[in-house]
Amino acid sequence: MFALRKTTIRAALAVIGTIIGAGVFGVPAMMDRAGILLGSVIFWIIALLILATHLYFVDVIATVEGRHRLPGYIGAILGPWAGRVGVAMNTLQLVGANLAYMVLGGMFIKELIDGAGAGADLLTLQVLFWVGGAVTVFYALRIVAKIESFLTWLLIAVMSLLILSAVPHVDAARFFTADPWHILAPIGIFIFAMFGLTVIAEAHEITGRKIAETRRAVAVGTLTAAVFTWLFGIFIALGLPPGGSSDPAAFSRLLPSGWWWAVPLFGFLAVATSFITSAYNLQSIYRLDVGVSKLASWAVALGSPLLLLFLVTRDFLNIIEIVGALFSATNGLLVILAAHAVMRRVKNGRRFFLKEFVPYATAGLFLVAILQRLLSFAL
Repeated sequence: MFALRKTTIRAALAVIGTIIGAGVFGVPAMMDRAGILLGSVIFWIIALLILATHLYFVDVIATVEGRHRLPGYIGAILGPWAGRVGVAMNTLQLVGANLAYMVLGGMFIKELIDGAGAGADLLTLQVLFWVGGAVTVFYALRIVAKIESFLTWLLIAVMSLLILSAVPHVDAARFFTADPWHILAPIGIFIFAMFGLTVIAEAHEITGRKIAETRRAVAVGTLTAAVFTWLFGIFIALGLPPGGSSDPAAFSRLLPSGWWWAVPLFGFLAVATSFITSAYNLQSIYRLDVGVSKLASWAVALGSPLLLLFLVTRDFLNIIEIVGALFSATNGLLVILAAHAVMRRVKNGRRFFLKEFVPYATAGLFLVAILQRLLSFAL
């Protein structure tokens, strides 16, 4: 990674910082539910297909002129109807994701405050987390952008500490467990945990709109996030008793008593960086692809998750499963359709595997996720 250009590294770190968010805290629970071995197989199938989706989106970006976000690029290839669907699905995905970040962000702040001997109301802290994110997106985004790489390196360092701290507690005999009855359960959360389409256009701008650099940055960033997310998922699941990894607060049990703050610190860094990036990207969608004012786009990007905080469930696992299985999967499906259309127009010499098999396999994954989630609503 250090052999890459500075802009490529910055873009890769932006991808890593966006991917490693609320979803990583749902991965241990899903590994535990499906069994570590089966869960790992499902995770890596999904991670590699999402990597393919990210790279196909880079191909889509390369064929469209002008600055856009995902709906604009999709609409330019598939037509206005796809652009409108993209705006709706990206709005639902990013608003839902930021709701999950607010829920977890408040929880982690409360853990830090409680650990210091003070106390505060959880809902109040979740609202304060939103206030900090809103002010940052509206006024101080340039400052955050300058330290974004540092924050991502710090995120990786704390995540590594948690993984290493879990090693002495690991029950290795559980690694080969598998529960086929729960083979579909992790799909939505794993998609959410690895989904980074919303930051690809930003990564392209960081590299100076150089497609080759963007492709390298996206590949490095996605794979690095996948490795750390998988290691975090299996070691936390194996380090805690069966069924004990569904509550992020329980992760602190794997640390020495003096390090109680590491989990809430890691959690806060993960969700705060993702919240800011997601809100900025949703704001950019409404400014670049819809054409509304900065104030109106800010209101949509930040007002919507705050409203939902008071209207819907605050169960973060339920939130990210629905967002991943429905909205992220639909956005991924739009990208695959656009990329497939591009590959059919351009004779780039790609073989059947990359031009037909991988797109169909990836589209199949997203369709399974959508149908599974819709059926669970019906039942």
